[in-house]
Amino acid sequence: MPAGVHSQQRIYFNEASSAAALMDQACCTAKLPNGEGVEFNIDAPSLEYYKPDNANGTAVMLIPGGGLYALLSDSEGSKIASWLTARGVSVFLLRHSLKKSLTNNPVQDIFKYFSLQSDYIKVLNDPIFAKAAADASDALKYIRRCTFEYNIDPEKIGIMGFSTGAAIAFELQKSYSKGGYARPGFIISINGFSNNGKTLFPSAAGSVFLSSISVTALHESAQSSKLFEKLNASYIDVELHIFETSFEESPGAEDWKQSLEMWMKKHQLCQG
Repeated sequence: MPAGVHSQQRIYFNEASSAAALMDQACCTAKLPNGEGVEFNIDAPSLEYYKPDNANGTAVMLIPGGGLYALLSDSEGSKIASWLTARGVSVFLLRHSLKKSLTNNPVQDIFKYFSLQSDYIKVLNDPIFAKAAADASDALKYIRRCTFEYNIDPEKIGIMGFSTGAAIAFELQKSYSKGGYARPGFIISINGFSNNGKTLFPSAAGSVFLSSISVTALHESAQSSKLFEKLNASYIDVELHIFETSFEESPGAEDWKQSLEMWMKKHQLCQG
């Protein structure tokens, strides 16, 4: 199977998602003005496996962003999965539970209801966020059960998340000690955020890569900086990169990927 090409059959990793899939309630799709695809109204959480040509044992559960209203499944999903598989990483793209869009315009919903400047606590306290985190935990447990089948090193299983996807990863990392959630071995956070309270991360947490942009209406870089301070105070191995321009703009559109690749090589997570 060529690198980046994946099974057309999605993996429904728990009974609830399997039941919803049988009822043909998987999701709805739409296009952004730039032609990129988004998915919304997801009722059947699932994983989609991307197989590398030369697996190096590392596995990443990839969680696109979308403010709990949608998943940016092209720009933060399939395209990122192809980039990772080219570096020997096995990728499991997670489609988790989302808030219902009543307008059939999830992008409009995101910008109407979601702001990292003022609403991140509301997002983290939303019942759908807890449900999405539970989906992610179940999916991560499934991956850990199937390490032999997918040629995965159980010590090299992590999460890469964008925005709310990264927030879900941090929720699993922080809540692991309370029981119930599976914990990622490492986290790659792009424009991520988490609760800014005094609760520190568990000292046994794996390494963390943080990347963000400084010019944005959603104030991602401020959240990433706060995350860095909290992780550093918890004595966690963390690295932070903040770039001036959007990840999709040029010049410099690939800078964050170059920084990420160097970090992954340093931690022996991708091929050098």
